[in-house]
Order: sequence, then C-alpha cells, then structure tokens
Amino acid sequence: MATKRATLYLTILSVSLLLPLLSLKSQYQLHIFNLTLIFIMFSMSFNLVFGFTGYMPLSHIGIWAVGAYTSAILATKLGANVWLAMIAGAIMAAIFSYVIGILSFRVKGHYFAILTLAFSEILIIIAINWVDLTGGAMCIVGIPAPEIHIPGILHFVFSSRISYYYLFLIVTLGVLYFLWGLLRSPLGRTFVAIREDETLAQSMGLKTLDFKLLSFCISGFIAGLSGALFCHYQQILGPSNFAFAYLAQVLAVIMVGGTRTFWGPVVGCLILVPLPELLRGFARYRLLIFGILLIVTIIYAPKGLVGFFEEYRAKRHQLKGPLGPWQADKAK
Repeated sequence: MATKRATLYLTILSVSLLLPLLSLKSQYQLHIFNLTLIFIMFSMSFNLVFGFTGYMPLSHIGIWAVGAYTSAILATKLGANVWLAMIAGAIMAAIFSYVIGILSFRVKGHYFAILTLAFSEILIIIAINWVDLTGGAMCIVGIPAPEIHIPGILHFVFSSRISYYYLFLIVTLGVLYFLWGLLRSPLGRTFVAIREDETLAQSMGLKTLDFKLLSFCISGFIAGLSGALFCHYQQILGPSNFAFAYLAQVLAVIMVGGTRTFWGPVVGCLILVPLPELLRGFARYRLLIFGILLIVTIIYAPKGLVGFFEEYRAKRHQLKGPLGPWQADKAK
C-alpha cells in the first residue's frame, strides 16, 4: 500500500514538473496553471478552518487582501526586499486573523460567518478609500518581481510565467506538506475534535478558544502568503482583485472537491479553476454548465468528489473503525 502511494505521489510530482514544458507555446495556459496553484494554497488555508475546525471564515478574502497589500506597499513604497515583504504580508495577515478571531469566536454558526464577512468588507472598503496608502481604485502598479541575487554568482529574476510556475509549485508543495503533517499530529486531531463536538472537547479540559485562534492564524498566514505571491505575479493590485466572486469560487472549489478531506480543495481547484477557460468556446452556456456541475455534485456527492471516492473505497474494502484525521466520518 505504501509503495503504491509513493508511486502515485512520484507520478503526480513528475507530471507537475513536466507540465509547463508541454505548454511552452501557450503563455495563457501557463497563466491558468499559476492561478490554479495560488488558488490551491488559498483554498487549503480556508479549508483548515472550515473543513477541520468547523467554522466558516468568510473574512478570508479580506485576509488575502491584507497579505497582498502589505507585501505590495512594502516593496513599492519602502523598497523592501521582495522576499521579506511577502513574509511580512503573511505575518500581517496572521495578526489580522488573530484580531478578527478574538472578536468573532464569541459567536458560532451562521453568526460567525456573517460577522467575519463584515470584517472582510471593512478591510476591502479601507483598501478602496485609503488612497494615499493603497492607491484605491487607481491600484498599486509596478510591483517588483522576486529575484535571487548572490553577488558574483547568480542573479535570477522571476519575470516569466514558467519561472513563477515553479516558484508557486515549490511553495504549494511546501504548504501541502506542512498541512499534511499538521493534520496528522495531535494538534490536527484537536482541531477535528472541536469540529465534531466543541462542548465535549471543553469538558475534557481543552481550551478550545486558543486552538481555534491558532487554526485561524495558521490559515491566515497561508492565505496572506498566497495573496502576496499573487500581487507580485500580477505586478498590479487593486480592489477588484478581492471581489466576493473569488470567495464564492473558493467555496465552490471546496464543495466540489470535499470540505472535510485533505485533498478536496486540490481536486476542486484542478477542476474548477481551468473549467471556465475550457468552456470558453461555449461562452453563452458557460455559467449554465458550471452551475449544473455544482448542483449535480452537491446532490449526488454531498461530501465532494474526494469524500465520495473515500466512501466508495471504504465500502469496497469493508473498512472498520475511524478513517484518517483528514476524513470526515466513519465509513458507512
């Protein structure tokens, strides 16, 4: 079993490394690959709180904006090193996540979702109206690209889409590796325990607020990092980059892939991010096809495609007992 899994992972990695070489003639395809990797990072960060801790953080698009604007402002207005600016953006996003979490975790359920959405809208409104800092609707332009500079040895600027692809691939694999280990650890199991029954977790002596805030901050850091990478890739940043439609797309990605599964956001992004472009030839019916796909998935695979496959595999092999910590329920 371990050999088969290792072979599968090695195959996926090999395809990922060779994929751009098959699309060298199409810069637009490389652009779609790059956006897919960014959305995988963002969706995984969202699913850490939503899928594994049991809260819907609709402030995430605002947190994404905090990471992007912090990095862009530091790099353009203060001339900071791009790598340090991106790390600072991720840290600032985590700090904002902590503040929002402190205020929002006083409530649960739909109230939590609405309250975090309100904070997100406040952040976007600030980005639109604080023109001296963010540029407002005029955007921040000329955001520098990251570069690797070793005096006398190497000077490489990430100026092409294929170079950004490999940068995003490395960061995305790093995020996936980190989250995989986190969710298999006692800390990850604590997040799942809070999701399943927070009252029971409290009765066992767990300080659930501390763990929820930790989950929120880790999620915010990853979201801020993806936002920082996105702004340096686009080299222009404005409020339109953080429209509610992006959050709706992330929700659709997780619902299609699987909310309480580790690989759900990855599968959802691989399907839904390129899908609008694949349906470009059916422009009049593109949204209709997209909607039908979403409805069919919700009706026939309410746990998402990955959850559906895991249930099928569990039934086929007649597994007993609980599944892994990144899976939602016991196989039925």
